[in-house]
Amino acid sequence: MHVHAILGAGGSGTRMRNPINKSFMLLRGKPILAYSLQLFQEMPEIHDVTIVINKDWQPQLMEVINRYRITKVKEIVEGGKERQDSMRNAVEAIARHAPANDDLMLIHNAANPLVTKEIIRECIRAAQLHRAAVAGYRVKDTIKRVHDDGKIIETLNRNELWGMQTPQCVEFELYYQAHQKAKKEGFMGTDDVQLVERLGVKAQVVDCGYDNIKITTPEDIMHAERILERRESSDAP
Repeated sequence: MHVHAILGAGGSGTRMRNPINKSFMLLRGKPILAYSLQLFQEMPEIHDVTIVINKDWQPQLMEVINRYRITKVKEIVEGGKERQDSMRNAVEAIARHAPANDDLMLIHNAANPLVTKEIIRECIRAAQLHRAAVAGYRVKDTIKRVHDDGKIIETLNRNELWGMQTPQCVEFELYYQAHQKAKKEGFMGTDDVQLVERLGVKAQVVDCGYDNIKITTPEDIMHAERILERRESSDAP
């Protein structure tokens, strides 16, 4: 059984108020996507890496791959119109290499650079047991359903609510079939395991805590820097 990682690096910098692809923005002097690539490179559990990115940014991607000596990148795939299209392009590219049906796909966003080896390993273990797994965190706030006119419809049970992040880990054949079904039916989901749910498989949630943040705004960069500083200080002798 092999684990094939897909790294989505197609995020624009719109909400970062920056014209560059946010995967190449610097976090403590290092491109954001380099954090995940280095982690995959160091983990024996990860067999190979497929990167999804707009062709305009592929020269910069190659610079990062060479600078950080990433040898596990097997393929670089052109992104699609939507994230789901991009992930389908990636899994179809991997399918051409005839992976085993029970191989696992580890889908991760470059915008989640603070993921840890422990979270990845937990997601892999959960997917081996349950066929699909997703990193998530417990929602802290009270969440309400609200009508278009601003009137509250109901208050949801916070104990049952989780925010979804990446990585998300799914059996290869299941993930491939989920994408083909969604494409055929014109369904557009909001994350990868939602497509799997449509095949009747319930993903197992792996608690990733609150540090596995998604970089979306300039404030997120500052938050990520503080998390990295805290990790360094706690690791210091």
